[in-house]
Amino acid sequence: MGSLSHLLFLCYSKDRCHLSHEFVNINSLSSVRTGNLSPNRGFFQNTADFFNGKTVELRNACISLSGKELEKGDVAFKLNLFPFLPIIIRFWEADDEFPASLQILADRNTLDYMHYETLMFALTHLFSRLKEEMRIEKG
Repeated sequence: MGSLSHLLFLCYSKDRCHLSHEFVNINSLSSVRTGNLSPNRGFFQNTADFFNGKTVELRNACISLSGKELEKGDVAFKLNLFPFLPIIIRFWEADDEFPASLQILADRNTLDYMHYETLMFALTHLFSRLKEEMRIEKG
């Protein structure tokens, strides 16, 4: 994302911030409020809907972004949101009973590095990159 993103970290990071290496759902981060991030009307539900029916393409896009494949989910990867800040995404396809679902896990201490709004911006950028890789692969 370039030097602007690094400035955001330099300006906001708490003193002696460090990763906990414990991943939590972004909905449980301390500054997240209930409302538009609920599971069925989630902030990233449109992204989950976009990925639906495209698990092969999503998997390949995650690999092209140097992701490490994980278990749990139809597609699950640990990706670097920034070189020092990993994120985990888990995607499940829709079925007869449930819509497509996208779970996003971040390090418990992520908000020591950046504002919540910056995290959401960075995730939006990551999903744009994945979609771009999926379109490139499709041809």
